[in-house]
Amino acid sequence: MKFFEEILQNRNNFFRTHRSFLININFIKKFLKGENNIVMDNDVTVALARERRHEFDALLNSI
Repeated sequence: MKFFEEILQNRNNFFRTHRSFLININFIKKFLKGENNIVMDNDVTVALARERRHEFDALLNSI
């Protein structure tokens, strides 16, 4: 996963939400705050690590 994260690092539309997930933020359908889950356009639910919540919130606010 780290390999892909490094390759996509220069692209602003990718975010690592958890150890197992790297998402394209252009395809976020909704964010479930109480559950710390992100629902993608294809209805797949992706976990958001608590440690990455602040960074994710900042990313959403910058869009």
